[in-house]
Amino acid sequence: LIDMAVKKKDTEMIKAGTAILKNSYERMKNLTLSMVDYSREREIELVPADINKVIKDAISIMRNMIKAKKIKLIVELDNNLPKIDIDTARIERMIINLLDNALGAVKEKTGIIRVKTGLSSSQDAAVIRVEDNGCGIPKENLERIFDVLYSTKGNRGTGFGLAVVQKIAKEHSGTIEVKSDVGERTVFIVKIPIKKKGGRK
Repeated sequence: LIDMAVKKKDTEMIKAGTAILKNSYERMKNLTLSMVDYSREREIELVPADINKVIKDAISIMRNMIKAKKIKLIVELDNNLPKIDIDTARIERMIINLLDNALGAVKEKTGIIRVKTGLSSSQDAAVIRVEDNGCGIPKENLERIFDVLYSTKGNRGTGFGLAVVQKIAKEHSGTIEVKSDVGERTVFIVKIPIKKKGGRK
C-alpha cells in the first residue's frame, strides 16, 4: 500500500498506510508482551502509586490506535482516590490489554470506550471500569473469556490479553468481572484492594 502510494505520490494513502503499519506494530508488541507476561513467574513490585496516573500512561500508549479507528474515548477518573500499593508496570499492562480488547470490539467511527475509576461501595477497593459499545459477548461465552487461547475476537484475537488481565488482578489480590449485552455493550470491572492503616487490606 505504501509503495503504491509513493509511486502515485498520494499523501493521503501514505498516511493511511503508515497508520496501518503503526497499528500492526503496536498489536504485535502487545501480543508479545502479553505472552511474556503470562508465561513469566515473578514477584510483583508493590509501591504506593496514583492509579489514575497509571491509567493515563496506558491511554497515552494506546492513543494512536484509538485515533486511527476514529472512536470516542471518555475518561472519568476519580481524583479523590488514595494512593494504592500496586505494581505500576503490571497495572499499566492490564489497562492496555483492556483497551486493546475494547478497540477490537467497537466499530470504526461509531465506537465509544469509557474508562472510569472510583471507590467500591464498601470503600475498601479502587474500582476500574472499561466499557465499550461494541458487539458484546454471548452469555454462554462469558465464563471462557479469561481462558488462555480463547479469544472474543475470533481469528483476529490471540487469547492472551484477557488471561493476562485476570492474572494481574489476582496478583494484586483483586477481582475482575465482566458484564455484557450482545449487540450493545461490554464492561470489565476490576477491583484492587486498598491497604488500610496498620498494614491490613
